[in-house]
This record gives sequence, C-alpha cells and structure tokens, in this order.
Amino acid sequence: MRRQILKNLFSNYIGTFAAMTLGFFLVPFLIRKLGKDGFGLTVLAESLIGFMQIFIYSVRVAMARYATVSISQGKKDEFLEYLSTGYRILSQFMILTLAAGLIVSYFFPSIFNVPILFYQQTRWLFFFIMIAFVVSMPNIVYWAILYAQQRFDLINISNFGGVIMRALMVFALFSFLPARYVNLVTYGVVYLLMILAENYFVFLWARKIMPGLTLAKGVYHKGKAKEIISYGGYSSFGAISTVIYENGMNIIINIFMGPAANAVYAISMKVPSLIKRLFLEPTWSLTPTFVNLVATGDKSKLERFFIMYSKGIAMFLFPLSYLMIHFSKDFIHLWVGAEFEQAPLIMSILVAAVALSMFTYFCSIIIGAYGMIRIPTLVGLGLAIANLGLGMLLGLVFKWGIEGIAVAALLISIIGSMIFLPTYTCRIAGISLWKFWREALLKPFFLTAMLFGCAVVLKGHTLYLMISFILAVILWGYWVCSYRFLFNDEEKNNIKDAFRDFFVKASVVVA
Repeated sequence: MRRQILKNLFSNYIGTFAAMTLGFFLVPFLIRKLGKDGFGLTVLAESLIGFMQIFIYSVRVAMARYATVSISQGKKDEFLEYLSTGYRILSQFMILTLAAGLIVSYFFPSIFNVPILFYQQTRWLFFFIMIAFVVSMPNIVYWAILYAQQRFDLINISNFGGVIMRALMVFALFSFLPARYVNLVTYGVVYLLMILAENYFVFLWARKIMPGLTLAKGVYHKGKAKEIISYGGYSSFGAISTVIYENGMNIIINIFMGPAANAVYAISMKVPSLIKRLFLEPTWSLTPTFVNLVATGDKSKLERFFIMYSKGIAMFLFPLSYLMIHFSKDFIHLWVGAEFEQAPLIMSILVAAVALSMFTYFCSIIIGAYGMIRIPTLVGLGLAIANLGLGMLLGLVFKWGIEGIAVAALLISIIGSMIFLPTYTCRIAGISLWKFWREALLKPFFLTAMLFGCAVVLKGHTLYLMISFILAVILWGYWVCSYRFLFNDEEKNNIKDAFRDFFVKASVVVA
C-alpha cells in the first residue's frame, strides 16, 4: 500500500506542477488573443458548468466510496452491483442535463449580460462545454474503478494528458488560424476534445487493470441505488457549497461588474487555486486509503497518518503561501502585466484564505470515510451561502469591490476550515483536538513566523535579489528544521521508508 500511496502522491504533484507551468503561459496568451472580456467569459462558462455537475459529482463520490469499501472487503459481486446501478442512474440523468444545458446555452447572453460582440460566441462556447460534461457522465463508472483500486496515478496521467492536449491545441490554433477563428467557439471545441481524451484514457486504464470486467449495465439494484442516492444527496450539499464558494462569485461579478472585472478576479484566483490543487489533489488521492483504514478498523494507523500528513502539508503550505504573498505584485506584473493592478492585493487575501484552510483538508476525507457527512455538509452549505451574502454585502453594498469579496472568502475559510472541521473530525475519530492543533497548526505556523520574520524586516532595506536569496536560504532552513523538530521518530522512519521504496523502484525502472 505504501508504494501505491507514494505513486499517487508523486504523480499528483508532478501533474499539478506541469499544469501550473502550462497555465502560467496559457492565461496571458488567452488574454492577448481573446481580450480581457473574452477571457472573463471563458471563466464564467466554466464556472457555470460547475453548478450542473453538482448531482453527478455526488453520485460519483457515493459510487467511489461504496465500491472502495466493497473491494476492500473482498465482495466483488457487491462491487459490480454498485457500479452497474450507478451507471443506470447516470444514464438517466444524462437526458435531463442535456435538456437543461440546451436551454441555458440559448439564453446564456441574456442571462449574464454578455457584451453584444460575444453574443453568438458565448452560446456556442457554453454548448460545447456542456456537451463535454454530458458525454463524460457514463464514464464515471470507470473512474470509480480506478478510485476503488487506489490507482490515482492512472487518473493523474489521464488528466495530465488532457491538460497537455488543451494547451498545445490552444497555442497552435490561436497562433496559426485566421483571426476570425480565434474566438470563444474555437476554445469551446478544444475544451470538448480535451474532455473526450481524458475520459478515453480513464476507460482504457480501467479495462487494463480489471481485464474481463463486465458491467451489467441494465441492472438496477434498488437497495444499492438508495444507498448511492442517500449518500450522494448529502455529498451534493458539499458539492453545492464548493461550487457556490469557488464559482458563485464569478457569476455575481460578471452580472454586476462585467466580464473585465471577472477577468481580474479570475487572475487573482489562479495562484490560490493552483496552490489548492497542489495540496488538495494529492491529498484527495489518499481518500481510498483512509476509507480502507476505517473499513478495516485500524484507528491507530488512521490517527498516525492523519496527524503526519496534515503536518506535512502545513510544513510546505505555510512558507509557500508566505512567498506568494511577499512577491504577489512582482508575480502579477511579470505574468499578465500592470493593467491588473487590483490583482496583487486580492491574490494575497485569497492565498491567506487557502493557507489557513488547506492543511485541514484531511478532515473532510476522514469525515467521508466514516460516512458522517450530514452535519458537515449542512454547515458547509450554510457557510457557502454566508460567503456569497457577505461578499455581496462587502463588495456591492459597502462598495469594497472585488477586495471585499476576497475578504469575505478569507473570513468564511477561517470559520469553516480552521474551527469547525477539525473539531468535528477529531470528535468522530476519537482523536485529541489539542494534539491535532499543536502538531498540524501551531508548530508549523510559529516555525514559519520565526524563520521568515527576518525577511519582513529586511524588505525595503536590501536589494531585491538579496531578499530573494535570503528567502531561498530561509526556506531550505525551514524545511530542515521542520523535519528535525516537527516529526517524531516513527514519522521520520515512515518518511525515510517511503522515499527509499520510491527511489529503489525508480532505479529498477531506469535500469
């Protein structure tokens, strides 16, 4: 299991880093080709599709959980029943999603106050993005197979293949096509092709790791359907919360402030979103591992992994977030130019929100593993709605603008992720809350403050390059001190064993 966990983590980090690198070049390229308004509309369309994904996401989560538990307990017949029933549910909802998507596509320009120049383009843009989502729905069954087998490395390869494909096609088409074809419609076609490629890869990998697997696609087990829909129903509240929190403001900004303001907010969110992906997706890849520990009743190992991984995330997350806040203005100017003058401050606020919430993401995984999701999803939905309301209050009523929307996100993150989630998780898992706070938050936070505090004092009194050099040295010293003082002997041995297994396997592959 340890080798597979390491493969999942490393493939996620490598894929995320590659996506970040491609995005660094792709975003300013799209802004130059489509303009600030055009880029803002692509953000709007992709944000809107998130609301259509809510129920399907909940079914996917439920299928994956029950399939993982079944396969962990050696119940292959039950495993197939869950997959076949889930396939039937997804097939039925394809028709409803398609009908709703066609209606939204036609009225898209009127609903979202689109500039007249982009009227027809946005209709086709959303149509292609919606079709991409619809055709991918049945493939969720094969995604669940990889999930249950803990093969997130294969999921990562599939996703990364799609990311590379989209980037290369956008660069090529928007560079060599006649100017009249460099528009939102072409972007929508590229998006559709990317999703088709990703899902085809997932399908191939699933068939490869479980050869001969036959899904009885006509089977509909009422008991299994009830479990999937019941668990998925509460999961949908979590999905609604995430979509409202992450995408709701893009829609509000576009309606009340216009697509140009939406582009500014989207640029400000890129780095926080990438940091979130950098830590969230590898963490998410460990979900079936924690489900397996809960299913087998190994609570001591679950607590050990929970504390160790949360501490490890904080150890890397806190200094990285500090550096991005420290250099936010320089980064934005280098990346997209000085015309996005609001973006550095907004980005700094959103990075702080991510830093104060992401190290607790394992809490959500453990809550899901225990199946105790009713209260957290309801609380999460309430906080997401509160974030929307507070953002509109600060941004529109008090006229703080986009900065007020970012402050609302920071405040809600503190309440939900730093206070509620750890308290609830430690209670249901029988873990000391003080131990979690001490190991996963207080020690990494104060170590970061001590080692990076001198950089704040030095800023403005030394040359820029000297500051950068000092920060690099401090960062290395921080990680050395973190390993030395934050991890106990057992955790250090686990880390050493994991890296030893990885490099031994890597040397065999190279040889």
